[in-house]
Amino acid sequence: MHAMITDILLTQAIKEAFPVSPMPRSFFQSEEDSASLLELPSDLRGRVMGKKWHEVTHDDWAWLGGLSHFRDYMTTEAYIYYVPSVLLDSIHSNYFQHGVEVVLPDNQQHMPRGEWWKDFVGSLNGKQKEAIRLFLQRVRALATNDPSSLFWAEHGLSIIWPESSRPSPSSNNSPRP
Repeated sequence: MHAMITDILLTQAIKEAFPVSPMPRSFFQSEEDSASLLELPSDLRGRVMGKKWHEVTHDDWAWLGGLSHFRDYMTTEAYIYYVPSVLLDSIHSNYFQHGVEVVLPDNQQHMPRGEWWKDFVGSLNGKQKEAIRLFLQRVRALATNDPSSLFWAEHGLSIIWPESSRPSPSSNNSPRP
């Protein structure tokens, strides 16, 4: 029963932090990506673009292999908009890897660096950062049979989204990229 309450609280925190409306003003970073017939942008267009984040299904994310592969195509605004969909799908499906990957830097050691990461973290508000921390804490509690997700959730909580990065009510403190 306790786990169910925790999942309910996590879901509530994510839904409060990431509103369904408004949808992103722009989806693709460039017109070339928007018009591309390449597989990745085409799959994004067909399975995600134009849907509200809560309408993207587990089957959509499973087909796409998660969201983190699309950072190079999507605007930061669009990427952030769909983060909660992946986080909730990850918890509800017990497939934690997609959710953990979406909130960690996309490099071999998952260390914060680069302009994309700086823009991503800088665009998140305090409630969104807290929802990400809560998600990683929940993965840490649930991923006992998934050592990789457990390891990267711990990494995320200690290096990327530490408690010390929690903003005070009057500041916009964010982790340094």
